[in-house]
Formats: sequence, C-alpha cells, structure tokens
Amino acid sequence: MFSKIRQWMAGSGQSESPPPTPKRRFKFSSTRYPGKFDPSKSVVLADKEGRFKAYSTEELMAKKQNRFKGWKCSAGNEALHIGQSGEILLAACAIRGVQGNAYTGEFTLPKQWVTCDREACMCGGDMQLRKTRTSEAIPVAKAPPLNQMKMNPEKLGPIEWVGPYHFPKFEEHFVSVSWDMGKRCNYACSYCPPEVSNKTDPLKTWDELKTTTDNIVAHFGEDQPIKWVVTGGEPTIIPDYMRWVEYVADKGHMVHTTTNGSRGGKYLEQLIRHSCIGISVHLEFLDLDRLRDTCEKIVRKKLHDRAAAHWWFGVRVMVPPGHVQQVEEVKKAITEIPFFPDMGHFFVSPIHHYEKDKDGRINFGELQSYSDDEMSRLENLM
Repeated sequence: MFSKIRQWMAGSGQSESPPPTPKRRFKFSSTRYPGKFDPSKSVVLADKEGRFKAYSTEELMAKKQNRFKGWKCSAGNEALHIGQSGEILLAACAIRGVQGNAYTGEFTLPKQWVTCDREACMCGGDMQLRKTRTSEAIPVAKAPPLNQMKMNPEKLGPIEWVGPYHFPKFEEHFVSVSWDMGKRCNYACSYCPPEVSNKTDPLKTWDELKTTTDNIVAHFGEDQPIKWVVTGGEPTIIPDYMRWVEYVADKGHMVHTTTNGSRGGKYLEQLIRHSCIGISVHLEFLDLDRLRDTCEKIVRKKLHDRAAAHWWFGVRVMVPPGHVQQVEEVKKAITEIPFFPDMGHFFVSPIHHYEKDKDGRINFGELQSYSDDEMSRLENLM
C-alpha cells in the first residue's frame, strides 16, 4: 500500500515528507467498544445486558429509532448548542428553551440530566448525546463495562441507554458544543427553510467568534477539551473562519466542520489540518467534477500530512425523493477516488419535512415520500 501511496504522491507533485504533528492537549485513546470499530457509525444503542449495535444517525432516522421521549438526556450537562443569534440551548432541539446568550456570556445550565419531551431526535449531534431510559441507568451510560459488552448480537433486548460512537474517545473527558454560525449561505436548497438559511444575514466577525468562544470555554470547558461541531448557514464563507479554527485548535480543542464544500479543494485541504470535515452534498448545486476534485485533494492531504491524517473526513449526500439513481452515481465517483475508502466515509441522508413550533423554531419531522424501492436502495447506500 505504501508504495502505491508514494507513486500517487509523485504523480500529484506533493512531498512524501510529512510536516511535524502539532502538539495537542488531548490524545486518542486505544479504548474501543468490543468488536471491529467502524468510523462510519456514530451512535450506540445498548440493552441492559450490555448487548449493543452501532448506527449512523441517518440509519436511526430512516429506521425511526430516534425516538427518546421520556428518557433522561445529558443535554446541557455534557453538551450545549449555540443558535444562529448566539442563544444558548441545551441541545439543537431547544429542550427547555433559551438559557442565555453566548455573546454576553450570561447563561445557566442544569446540574442534572433533563427529561426529553420531543417526539423525535432529529439532529445528528443530539442523537449522539448519552441518554437512558431511566435515571438508574445513567451511571452505566457514563461508564459502560466495555469488556463485558457484545456488539451486534443476534438478539437485542429493549434499549436501555444510548451513547456516542462516531469519534475516537479521548483519554481525558470532553464535552461538546454545536454551533450554528449564522444563517448566511451561498446556496438556497429547496428543502432548507429560510428561517435557517438565507443570503442576506451578516457574517460573523472575528470579535464575535472569539468572544463567544472565550465565554463558552470560561463557563463550560475551562479545564477540559471541547468538541466544537460547527454548521451554518455555511461556516466556511465567514472570512475569519479558518483563523477561528486555528485559534480553537491551538487551545487543544477539537473542531468538526460541516460544509457544503463550495470553498473547494485548496481551502478544504488546509482546513483538514485543523478540523474534521463533513461535506454535505446538495444535488441542486452539484458539480460532480468539482466535488471529486475537492475530495481528492483532501485525501491526498491526509495521506502525506500527519496533521491532516489525524482528522475525520466524510461526504454525506442529501437525497430528495426521485434522486436515488443520481446518488448511486455520485457514490461511485467519490468512492473510486484512490484511497478514499481508507481516508474518508460516504453517507446518504433522506430529506425530512419541517414545520414551525409555537415559538417559531423549525422542527424537522417525518420523512418525505419515498417508495419502498427507494428506501431499500437508500439503506444499501448507507
């Protein structure tokens, strides 16, 4: 394999000599759930006997296993959400409403796990938060007996707790912050509500980015690394976004950037040195040749640069009804990139209907109308 990498690098004009890996406060742990670790999965569902299965968030939504109403959830304890205007929420679902504002640094968080009152858990980050059917199961979810657990058993009892699986575990404790960095986006997808995305809102300034970050660190993660999960709008069109990522990474935190990939390969091959990257592909704006070039540049960077190799990379295609065949063609084009299966992951996500709640917030609900054949083909692509 290494000889093939050297040949490919020689053809690309890139150096085989990797730069030194930057120092970080956290280290990856060798601790895994038992069985073969699959980085394409993100959520663990376990029964009281410790038997469990791992799923991607797309699988949970498609199978309608993202229902946790009445459960205990770690939202606000191990994670929080920053809305597009700086409002502090316990999670993207806005359970218990606004807790304060990140720009002012004035907010309060619960000391205990909260009870879920939502019909469905629709945000990928929210789905990964630790949850338990009862309060008594919270200690198990916090410290599962990994050496006694069994992956993908033939029989799985009623689910008792849910936990994260997607990211490698750190040897020191970490918390997560998901941040919608404004509504401004250079796309206008038909299934994205204008309350979430537009082309008119101002972009975040460096002072706003830094002040928000410093306030969150001071109140929520001063003594431990934070996993920052960033969405928009489109975060990479913010002029100081790369500067912010480097600022956060230099403090020893972890960043996961969700982007539409429109900034292209030159930008994203630099971003992958400091941040995980999840490209969300929208077929209405798809330029397949450009997408393939972008993915190829990221893969090359991860192959020859130790700093870039450290970070996760994935491509997720949003699939409206009637477009499954087009996505199958996209998957073929991307997964045939040399070494993509080793350096990246491919996902698909069906589209959900959305509606406003009584507070004017957007909630995503049931799947749009897919035929049985389409759903079967989508499951094969997941």
